[in-house]
Amino acid sequence: MDNITAVGVMKRHLNERLFLVFENDKEIIYIPAGRSLLATMSEQLQDVSTDEMDLTMQEFIKLIKVTKNKFGTKIPEMITDYVKTVKGQINNAAVDQAYGFIKKILKADYISENDGEKIYFDEYHWVKLMYGSSGQQEVLWILMLVFATILEKKKTFIVIEEPEAHLFPIAQKDVMNLISLMINSANSKVLLTTHSPYILTSTNILLFSEKVENRHTKLNKIVIPKNLSEVSSITNSELDELITMEIDE
Repeated sequence: MDNITAVGVMKRHLNERLFLVFENDKEIIYIPAGRSLLATMSEQLQDVSTDEMDLTMQEFIKLIKVTKNKFGTKIPEMITDYVKTVKGQINNAAVDQAYGFIKKILKADYISENDGEKIYFDEYHWVKLMYGSSGQQEVLWILMLVFATILEKKKTFIVIEEPEAHLFPIAQKDVMNLISLMINSANSKVLLTTHSPYILTSTNILLFSEKVENRHTKLNKIVIPKNLSEVSSITNSELDELITMEIDE
């Protein structure tokens, strides 16, 4: 069996196992840890041989090579070009909100240009991706892949390792908001691995907000936007044990 056939068999077997475990029928994307290494090597990525790498890393590098071609301009211009296509029907509110989160997290715009991948702080100030901060390098492909999913409204099952890597707590919260927006706007699923209490806390708040909203129809103000609230399997009795809320009638 040649290598191409073997990879195809492995992918089919993996998809079958994932469907049995997660009842998943969506496109599968795996985003590994250690992403800053690939950002550092961005100038040489086209020439990198993946033959000796494990299958998941091979697939991730192939995905980066394809996806970065979509980001030849800043995201607003990218959106304008996309809506001109036949498949250009988008969720404008979700796309605009996603771009807002990306700007807050990245503090810049990402563009893949002919002479390399760059991070633009404004029109006149930029650095090549390989010289960006470790946080920017680690989070970049989470942001870009999630944004592409929201823009194209693709049903996706994304596995993300350590989304918190080298990010401040506020940025970690915004990453979870962006991921939740994708889950709701693109009918996608996410599996995360994390060591961060901030990621866990942010996730719990988003999960509980859906339960609280369902229980209380008369809230004085909206704390968590509905399109960020995650549907959870937590029962109301379990919620009572975990949180206490005072509602002004």
